[in-house]
Amino acid sequence: MTENEADNFDNIEHVNETWGTDKKGNGVEISNNKRTLRQTVSTTNSSGNTTCRGSTLMDQNRIYKFKVKVDTRGYGYVAVGIVLASSGMGEAKTISWSFDCYGSTKKISPNTGWVSYGTNVNAGDTITVIVDKSAGTLEFEVNDISQGVAFNNLPNEEFVFFTELSGNTGCQVSLCDF
Repeated sequence: MTENEADNFDNIEHVNETWGTDKKGNGVEISNNKRTLRQTVSTTNSSGNTTCRGSTLMDQNRIYKFKVKVDTRGYGYVAVGIVLASSGMGEAKTISWSFDCYGSTKKISPNTGWVSYGTNVNAGDTITVIVDKSAGTLEFEVNDISQGVAFNNLPNEEFVFFTELSGNTGCQVSLCDF
């Protein structure tokens, strides 16, 4: 779905998200009025330590759009996507659907590996997450250009937006307004 097509829906919600300060691992810090997330520890397997969730519950049959800017990436990666609202912090990588910005990959489903998707993302780029709850799809845009539908048949569950920063310290993302 292109941005113009998505904007024609009456049920679209452009979410000006904030990070949930009670929904973050201890390896990240939040600043800038809960709009910027920065990794503070080096890690290759965070187990939720460098994960943070948004504060908006996606529970209605509508389209939700969130946008982040990759401020710095360094030698780590930034994963952006959705996770089941009922999951624990350490479960983000096993029950989530995300676009991994350490290359061009997407996670298909829990424990199934990675599949090539989209374009590389660098510092300064924006990633838009588009969740269509009624259609059960998840799509990503890089710099407002659709990368195509990444996931179909999402479960009819409640989700929250999440980001995971991993690798060397210093990865940072900021939430964007629409």
